[in-house]
Parts: sequence; C-alpha cells; structure tokens
Amino acid sequence: MRYFLATLIFVTAVFAQALGVPSRGAAVSGKPAALRPVIGIPGAAVLGDVVAQGTFTLAPGQAWAAVDSAGALEIVRMSGQRAKVAGAATGTLRAFSPQGGRLAIYDGTHVTVVGGLPRSPAVSQTLGSAPASLTSLSLSEDGQLVLAVDASGATYRWSGDTWSAIAGANAISAVQVLGTSHRAVLVSGSLGNALLLQADGTLAQLASVQALGTFQVMDRVLLAGSLDGRLALAVAEQGTDLAVIDIESGNVQHVALEAGALNLTAGPQSEFAIGSDAATGAWLLDASRRLSYIPAAAQN
Repeated sequence: MRYFLATLIFVTAVFAQALGVPSRGAAVSGKPAALRPVIGIPGAAVLGDVVAQGTFTLAPGQAWAAVDSAGALEIVRMSGQRAKVAGAATGTLRAFSPQGGRLAIYDGTHVTVVGGLPRSPAVSQTLGSAPASLTSLSLSEDGQLVLAVDASGATYRWSGDTWSAIAGANAISAVQVLGTSHRAVLVSGSLGNALLLQADGTLAQLASVQALGTFQVMDRVLLAGSLDGRLALAVAEQGTDLAVIDIESGNVQHVALEAGALNLTAGPQSEFAIGSDAATGAWLLDASRRLSYIPAAAQN
C-alpha cells in the first residue's frame, strides 16, 4: 500500500510538470549539483528538469539563481528568463541578500554588489581591499550592511570605505543577515554556539547549537535565514543534525536529516530546501518542521 501511494504521488507530480503546473520554488540535488524547479503541491511534489548544473547559487525564495555561463555571470529565473550581469566576475564566493534582491560576489580581492535582481541586474557597488580567504559572506536587503568571515574565523563589517573586524566575533564559521533588518546570526561550528549581531553593532549570545558536533573553524557550516528573518537554520556541511533557531526566543529545535547536507536555501512559506549528494532528489522542510523527500522526475 505504501509503495502504491508513493508511486501515485510521483505519477501525479510528473503529470503536473507535463501540464505546466507552476513551480513552487526550486532545490539543489545530486553531485555535481543540479538546479531543478519544485513542481506540484506539498506531499505530491517532484523536481522538474535541470535548469542549471555545475556552479550556481540559488537565491532565497528559490525563484532565481546566479549561474556561471561560459565565464560570465547570469541571473537565471525558474520561469526561464536569463539576464547577463555586465561587469561582474563569477567570483569564488557568492551570497544573496535575505530576500534575493542583491548579490555579493567575492573575487579574492574585492566584494562586488549587484542590485536590481532578478529583472535588471547591474553592479551597484565595489567594496575594495577585502580580507583574504573569505569563507562566508552576507549582505542586507538594502545593501547597506555587508559582513564577511575569513578562514581564521574572524568576522568583518564593511564600514563606509573600509573593512573592520567585529570585536568578539571569533572562530566564526558562517554569517547570515536576517530578513529586511540589519541584524545577523553568526554561527561557530567549533564552539557550538550562535551569536546575534544587533543593528547597533552589539553582539550577544543567541543559542547553543552543540548538537552540530565539534568542528574545526575551517570546516564549513551551512547557514540560512527565513525570508521574514524569524528563523535561522544551521547544519555542518555533510552533517545530518539540522538546528532550527528561533531568533526572538533563542530556542533551538533539532531535525535529523536522512543524508549529509550539501546546501540549504530558504524558500517560500517558511520552507527550506536541503540538497545532498546521496540522491538525485532533495528534501523539503516545511513550516511545521516536517521533512519530506522530493524525487527527481525523468528528464524530458
């Protein structure tokens, strides 16, 4: 009976794709990574045809992505439209703003900010002399706050015309600006804690994420915030313990993943897509913290 129901859900989702049912977001699956739209409704969804493969960054909201295309950078929308970003390098590290309206690109020397997403992407600012060997990057929706973490775990803030270190923000693995605010979450995998950076620059303990395990500061932590800025999700790369952090209360809920995580992206309706190299599908965490697997449909 369970097999019959699973098959029925899969077939229904495939027919939805064939009939042109609108996407409800996107997810990253497999290795090498493939970007696919999520077709169908909750409980009967499937990943559609590959939109991009190789090097790309999916935006929060899952409606578009920054894609490397023959050495140039393109913004590719799940609806099919593509727009080249003139004057922007593909970079070695990229991060979208919390709702996907801006993109920060690190090329090893500078951080370039692209605005006007997704319809009219254009370079709006270049932040020079960035710290070396950045491993995490985040910016606010208005582009006024840009944060970066280097390979030593030191955290920096762009302050008008220079980068300045944030006192007390050490051994940091990842940083994420929240919603439309100038607040941010900083997570240390090695110390097992999460800090909250307030808009006035003060830093406070937010939550313990000890179940993330003990990681060296060089190890990567995947960190994403919900579109409204009320939640932050953290998981060690290739880890299976997902920490869901409530920003206002500091409460942490742990969700056990079925495979090691390779990417984590906020979606619509307080959902998050979680990709892994263990399967060609992806996992969806809904607003009720239920985890469901989304299989990949056969390619057309």
